[in-house]
Amino acid sequence: MSRYNFRTIFFLLDTSESMEGAPIFVLNSLMRYILAILKKIILEGLDIRMCVLAFNTNAHWVVSTPCRPENFKWRDYEASGLSNIDNAYKMLYEKLSEHNFCKNMAIILQLLYL
Repeated sequence: MSRYNFRTIFFLLDTSESMEGAPIFVLNSLMRYILAILKKIILEGLDIRMCVLAFNTNAHWVVSTPCRPENFKWRDYEASGLSNIDNAYKMLYEKLSEHNFCKNMAIILQLLYL
């Protein structure tokens, strides 16, 4: 049994140069919008947490421990670096395995420009 009693949403964000211009603007706008929606859902009684993994040349956890959306302050990204999605997938896999999130209904949203 997982030690977490909430649903976790993992955001995987491409912030590489391929996101330059409109795509990075949309990513930033979409994340602000999603956070506002999640805050409303929590007010309705659903316990949701979130983790955020951003990647360009390097991948890094913006939020590695599940946190409530109201405790997270979004900061806009600028597009830079190469797209190293392989490292991001590896870090995400390690995180999911480490805490057994898959048994507690983890949701993964990948925001990137194709």
